[in-house]
Amino acid sequence: MLEAVIGVLIASLLVWLARSLGRLMRGLLLPLGLPRLRGAVLLERLRGLRLRRMRAVMRAEAARATALAREVARLRAELRLARAERDEARARLALAGRRGWPAARRQPRPDDDRFQRAKREFARAFHPDRLSRGAPDRALRAAIFRDYWEALRRIERGG
Repeated sequence: MLEAVIGVLIASLLVWLARSLGRLMRGLLLPLGLPRLRGAVLLERLRGLRLRRMRAVMRAEAARATALAREVARLRAELRLARAERDEARARLALAGRRGWPAARRQPRPDDDRFQRAKREFARAFHPDRLSRGAPDRALRAAIFRDYWEALRRIERGG
């Protein structure tokens, strides 16, 4: 009999403790602006807030990834152009070496600098590697570049 009374007292103590804890939690959540909600509804709302925040983070990261992809594409185009200029310079040095002109002794003509600057600007404006793939006039600019680049090389060689 005593054991039954102790069991009932412990059970009622646990019920009282659970109710007190619930009231305490409601008292803490109400000042935060959260309405009185049942536990499951409150959890669903908190999940919704977390989901909205994660979606916003994902949108921001997607925009950042797109910007980085554009930057990588631009840098790749510049790298291709730099490699083309490097290869052209190597070919000119090899050609000068075959003709018996040591590259270090060759004196540039005064108009050489202006010609080289004009050639560089032409390459920047019309080289196919510097044009975006979606440019509407890409094919036209590539054709202009091919036609005139050979003429510029002939002029540079002195012919």
